[in-house]
Amino acid sequence: MSDQVHPHKLAELYPKKVKSKRYYIKFSAWDISANELKTIVTWCPSRYKTEKEVKEWAKEEIARINAVLLSGGHFGKIEPTKKVVHTIKTIFPELLEKRKDTFRKRSYDTYKTALKKIIAFLDSKKLEGLQVGEFTNLYLSDFIDYLLSIGNSNSTVNNVLELVGWFFEQCVNKEIIEKKPYRVVKLKETQSAVNVAFTIEHQRALENWMLENDHELYLFTRFVYHAFIRPKELKALQVVNIDFDRRGINITGAISKNRKNDFVPINTTLYPLLKNFVGKQGFLFGRNMAIGGKVKCQENEPYNRHAKALKVLGLDNLGYSLYSWKHTGAVRAYQSGVDIKKLQRLLRHSSLTITDIYLRSLNVITDIENLAGW
Repeated sequence: MSDQVHPHKLAELYPKKVKSKRYYIKFSAWDISANELKTIVTWCPSRYKTEKEVKEWAKEEIARINAVLLSGGHFGKIEPTKKVVHTIKTIFPELLEKRKDTFRKRSYDTYKTALKKIIAFLDSKKLEGLQVGEFTNLYLSDFIDYLLSIGNSNSTVNNVLELVGWFFEQCVNKEIIEKKPYRVVKLKETQSAVNVAFTIEHQRALENWMLENDHELYLFTRFVYHAFIRPKELKALQVVNIDFDRRGINITGAISKNRKNDFVPINTTLYPLLKNFVGKQGFLFGRNMAIGGKVKCQENEPYNRHAKALKVLGLDNLGYSLYSWKHTGAVRAYQSGVDIKKLQRLLRHSSLTITDIYLRSLNVITDIENLAGW
């Protein structure tokens, strides 16, 4: 670099017209040692797929190159460049913060928890300066042992490893490393007991108690039971989401778990209960679960009231939860003759395989026709 402007050719993006090959930037700078122009080609990184992404990358890169050329940039004696060191402790938090706005709060907190665990591991082993590309399977094995030593189950360990893997994938995408420095490891998990449906006896006992003591909670559970609407989605639904004419509920991508717009049909048992919401405005369940309200129901209100009902009836130590109404609804629907394909659509599962696995986790046999002849 010098104040003297050497012969050069400014950087430009190629091909200039219809794209037939991979995009690249070409420029020429003066080579002092060879006393001639030296042409350089910089290929567009493959991660930029669309024309818009390519041009945004090119605009910034061309401006940088041309600024150097116009200020006297040239080839000559090459000074050694200082190697940039990317340690896990420095780059991972930076990657998460840059993507914070793209995550929902719960997802962001989940990734942050995983980040805290790997940093705590590095600190415990005095590996604060470990670089991203140095995290080989040897360190991964130690990390797994560390997670198990602090009381994490195999399932939790697998979840943490998956979340941590996201950070390494981001490093690959940003060309900080060429590929993940370790082979993916997954611990064997025992079958989860999270999906627990009510027995018919317990279902009836709870329904009768809610009808007599907590009508709002009863209505809340009907949406979960008959329409398979998740409690978190239900708390965000508003009266305008109910389409009384089409007998369904519009669930927007802003509140759905899969971030897709869905239309959930209302069955003949749930439909008469919608009269409770006719003429109401705002959220289906407002503050303190009031029917209709400008402010939506508090985060834990339905869970706390349902836990109270379970405790009063002596059902609080059987693995039941508010989510059990969704599981119970799926079991009753299947037992009443709803075929698995239709049930998949009602549950809003992306595939029949997921629905099959879900029903099997509830001890519902989905291929009973294969048992003929017993």
